[in-house]
Amino acid sequence: MRIDTRYFNFYREVQRWRGQYVKLVVLIFSYALVCALLAVTLRLGDVLFKDLPGWIEVDNYVYSVVRRHNDGAVSGIEKNAINTLSTASQITKTSWIWPRSMELTKPNGQVGNLSVLVFSQTFFENLAPSLISEVQGEGIWLSHHFWQKNFSDHVSVDGLFFVHDRVEFPIPIRGVLPSKFDAVGPWKPDIWLSENYLAYSTPFSSKNTQLVDRFLNAVPEYYGIIQADSAVEPLALVNWLNDSDLMVGGIVIQEDGAEYAIYKNINFDPLAKSALVEQWTLIIILLVLFGMLVVINSIIIFSAQSLDSQAEYRLMRILGAKESLIFKTRFVFALVNALIVGVISLIFLEILSEIFNATPVFSSYMNGNELSASFTDWGAAWLVTTGLLLTTTFIPLVKQRNDSLFKRQAVTGKSIVRKVSEFIMLTAQMAIVLFAIELCFHIVWDQVKREQTHVLKSNVNTIKVNKFGSPISIASLRNANKNFGTNGSLAFSATEFTNTHSVLTENSVRIENNVAKYEMPIQVWAVSDNFFQVLDVPLLGLSDRWRNGVVINATAAKLLSGDNNDLLNTIGQEIDLGVIYGVQRIVGIAPDIPHQGRSAAPRPSVYTLLVNPVNQFVIYHQNSNATHSDVMFWLNNHVANIETERAALQTLIDEQDKVAYFLMYFTLAVSLILVGSVVVGLVYQIRADLNSSKWEFATLVAIGAPDSWIFWRSSAHLILAIIVAVPISLILLVNYQLILTSLQINMPQINVTLLLSSVLMTGAIVSWVMYLQLRKLVLRASFADLR
Repeated sequence: MRIDTRYFNFYREVQRWRGQYVKLVVLIFSYALVCALLAVTLRLGDVLFKDLPGWIEVDNYVYSVVRRHNDGAVSGIEKNAINTLSTASQITKTSWIWPRSMELTKPNGQVGNLSVLVFSQTFFENLAPSLISEVQGEGIWLSHHFWQKNFSDHVSVDGLFFVHDRVEFPIPIRGVLPSKFDAVGPWKPDIWLSENYLAYSTPFSSKNTQLVDRFLNAVPEYYGIIQADSAVEPLALVNWLNDSDLMVGGIVIQEDGAEYAIYKNINFDPLAKSALVEQWTLIIILLVLFGMLVVINSIIIFSAQSLDSQAEYRLMRILGAKESLIFKTRFVFALVNALIVGVISLIFLEILSEIFNATPVFSSYMNGNELSASFTDWGAAWLVTTGLLLTTTFIPLVKQRNDSLFKRQAVTGKSIVRKVSEFIMLTAQMAIVLFAIELCFHIVWDQVKREQTHVLKSNVNTIKVNKFGSPISIASLRNANKNFGTNGSLAFSATEFTNTHSVLTENSVRIENNVAKYEMPIQVWAVSDNFFQVLDVPLLGLSDRWRNGVVINATAAKLLSGDNNDLLNTIGQEIDLGVIYGVQRIVGIAPDIPHQGRSAAPRPSVYTLLVNPVNQFVIYHQNSNATHSDVMFWLNNHVANIETERAALQTLIDEQDKVAYFLMYFTLAVSLILVGSVVVGLVYQIRADLNSSKWEFATLVAIGAPDSWIFWRSSAHLILAIIVAVPISLILLVNYQLILTSLQINMPQINVTLLLSSVLMTGAIVSWVMYLQLRKLVLRASFADLR
């Protein structure tokens, strides 16, 4: 009877790992993490560079057309530009959307400021043809989330309508859009409005059709979407657009410094995409470096296990066992490990997906959509991981195959090939640790420097007010201060604290009898004269009450002072803020206030006096001067038809910093994982190296060598590995910086002090691991007897 030895051989392979099961488990979990990271990377790459949003039903080439500002943010373009693009030979279809807010009276009689997405007649025809029969004519279509919140108790929305002050007749509700239209780009509209109602939103009477048409063609508020049958070159199309005549007779729109930009797929929020690309790049770095560490460690572990089983394998070959049996047994064992890796990786993949869905970077870009890796992504990742596992498993066996069956046992030194291979693996690990620590130091240091450039000490609360109907006068707001004890306890601004509104300025500033001209986008805030006092921000140059002129921040003052670098020299000079704000005299300089968060680089800003009536404004107050209830009591008694929203100023700043802080913490996590993996690998590698040299150490101990000498002698190759790893890590850092720069993502500049600190920290970590392992070996009883 023939005995089936398959299960016996597999059982023996498992038994050969006796005493090393912890290593095997760590190795399996490491490969599972590599597999999950690779699957997430593949899926995230598809989302960033390939996939179209779920609301688009076409599969041809789609591009977004916007205007890009210097800070990377985008805004709309002119309708005239979209019409011009429709004449390009490569373009087959054009459509657009116009996101805006509108004051509307709901069917229940309540007045509300709603988020509206105005769409072109060709929008659904070009991008969602299955809805053409449902989205026809003129009127309002409710988004699904707005319908659920406000109209879910209605059997039907037919016959319901909204009312707008400037529209002579009610605007009918025509239907409810599917939930996939709840988010388009960075916007979550409450309602979708057909384009014919734009005629009632211009500064002109809707009956003056000529002026209305000119204005609507010239105003840069449209976000264009173009389609083509084949790929087009965005830069060539932008150049062609710049060369075209887009002027509209009789209409002059103030310049703001933005330039035309065309992005592949739908990309109306490139800042959020840049942050997500930076995160994706970090994941790739983690994946490549961690994968290298796993491969190096697995080669070391499998080689050590093969050496332990070398005598048994040699005996099997002497007794007549075929090499195919040995390879087949190891293959089955590796394949079982790969299957376990696949199962565990699915768990890791689910955890990583949940982490990504909860991160501000991803949620900001995806606008509520979730990341879920497909079976194709996971399958490709598992095949790559299995290939690495099988390769590292068979490398030691291939090497053993070339060994002779009979060789004399002797104490010999390591071969040159083994020494070189070990040194290369050690250097690679040192370079990875150095790169991780350098990257971490640079990003954290850059974050600390940016936070120190902003000034804001006060504990300030804000109340955002939307007033419906006629605007409120500034005089009424100023009189409100008299109701709160000390005059001036409330400050006001016409826009939100974090609002970004820029104008392009061409400034003539006289410096040392020379005229220096600058062209730069400047952010403008209209604020009350006590804005800086309430925020407890000191001013330079303004000795008495602010009655006229403008205040600039320190960043704008540095740009305008030129090489002189004397900020006070800009006070008294004139600055041209364009058609709306005109030429203004600089009367004071304020420190940089973190309107975009403390993590963002400060931008040149100008503060003008708030004088015009407003429908939207923000109230600032300190808790010590006026409570929220006092302010709300005054508002409810003196200002009719309002909506209010309360927030602490620090909370608004923290919201701006969420993405930056997450990226910093993510970088720290990546660094800790890489450093931790190297430390674990070094423990096994140094321990094996020391054990192989224990007879040499015993001789040194016997002849009276001190422990310090033994330590330095054993650490020589580690020190050399760190020295060689320094330029390699620097090359990695520079290339990482170039990658981010090519993706239009800012990367901190390389700092020599931080590089030296990284080297010292790496040396300290390696020395600590080496010392612990050497101390454990030298202090053994067998060594102590030799002293």
